[in-house]
Amino acid sequence: TAVTTAFNKGLIDAVTDKAYDTQNSTPKQTTRVTIYPSMQYEYMATNHKRGVFSSQTIRSAVSSAIDRSAIVKNCYMGNAMEANAPIHPAAQDLAESSLLSQYNLSGASEMLFLEGYTIDEKSRLLVGKDGKKLSFELLVNKENAERIKTAELLAQQLFAAGIEVNIKELPFEDYLKAIKSGNYDAYLGGTLLNNPYDYEALLSIDGALNNYGGGSDYMELALSALCSAPTGDSLSDAAFNFEEVFLREQPVCGLVFRSESLMTSQNVLGKLMPTVNAPYRNIYRWS
Repeated sequence: TAVTTAFNKGLIDAVTDKAYDTQNSTPKQTTRVTIYPSMQYEYMATNHKRGVFSSQTIRSAVSSAIDRSAIVKNCYMGNAMEANAPIHPAAQDLAESSLLSQYNLSGASEMLFLEGYTIDEKSRLLVGKDGKKLSFELLVNKENAERIKTAELLAQQLFAAGIEVNIKELPFEDYLKAIKSGNYDAYLGGTLLNNPYDYEALLSIDGALNNYGGGSDYMELALSALCSAPTGDSLSDAAFNFEEVFLREQPVCGLVFRSESLMTSQNVLGKLMPTVNAPYRNIYRWS
């Protein structure tokens, strides 16, 4: 792109990786890279209208069987933050839910056993009372390297819980068509959230990004309370309640918040302090 070329030639001295083509170009060794959190929320959407994910218990078990710290390390090279519920880890003055979903393989197995699944000793996969193995197909855009790595790691992690994941890589247009038609079990996706407390597009019954069939009266109330709460204790209480509803219903399986990079040339001096949605926050102090 023009921005990438201009930065590489020294015509501009500061750029973020949203504008710089990091996949096809490498900045100079003298480039200073400062990592900062973004509002890009990555998740696995599960189709509530068909297959195994119509079960809230299975959605919760799958979430518990995912080691998000390994995804951060191996798929994003550390440039991300673990996140199941979409409350941003950098959000200020919010109570941390006691129900935060963490990696718990034994807990996931217990939930699945209580659902009637048993281990087939030959395949090491779980099978239901009907004799069918617990499996699902996971769609991923073949042009997104990070999500392909994530899909492959998810398949390994869920196999350890006795769940078979069949990855289906599709060109972007075919990937979008499959999602729009509802012809999927699950897919890896992401969205840039507008602010740390507004998730209606993704989680509301009528949300523009709710193509997976989730939603409940409890979630609608939690979303409304979070959007309308003023700052302080009432906002913290609303966020706490929202997280509890989210983790109980597991409408989508949250994975991480991606980080972004501010790249500056050696001409830029001074302390860089990029923050969420404000990479050039203290530019007036640069020289």
